[in-house]
Amino acid sequence: MNLLDLCIGLLVQTRKRTAMSYAQDDFYTLITKAAEPHTVLREPVEEGQLPAMPYLLFSMTQGHPGPSHHGRVNEAGIRQVSAHYQAQLQLRCFATDSWNILERVHLALESESLQALSEELNIAVVRAVLSEVEPDQAEQGQAHTRLDLDVLYTASMDDEVHVIEFVEVKGGQPSA
Repeated sequence: MNLLDLCIGLLVQTRKRTAMSYAQDDFYTLITKAAEPHTVLREPVEEGQLPAMPYLLFSMTQGHPGPSHHGRVNEAGIRQVSAHYQAQLQLRCFATDSWNILERVHLALESESLQALSEELNIAVVRAVLSEVEPDQAEQGQAHTRLDLDVLYTASMDDEVHVIEFVEVKGGQPSA
């Protein structure tokens, strides 16, 4: 094994070991690419931090984990423990043409390049629901459209399993 392979292996292991903390960042990365050229902010955002319209607000609600999977123990005594998680993303777009903007975001998520990015990040958009805001909010100047996305991701970590490296047997043969 050369030095480059070793470094790549360590990088992949580090990424897998802390994958749970990356899910929200990974979905944010995917959404910001789909929403280009519009600004996407993570919630919560303070009132004074809001940019001029149009802009999108991103939030993620964690869901329930699926059953866990325990991989095989390797020669170093490490096995990978992983689970699939369901979550929900919510995008709220504040703009006069918010419906059209979120429609384009949804379609961009279906594009070949963003599907490839999803696979690379080990995340998936399962279902999308686009809905307009309540009429009373439109009257208050807060008109927006909401895109809810049901998503899945896989989180994993390396688990150190103690391995018996050798066994010493003392005494004679057992009697028959």
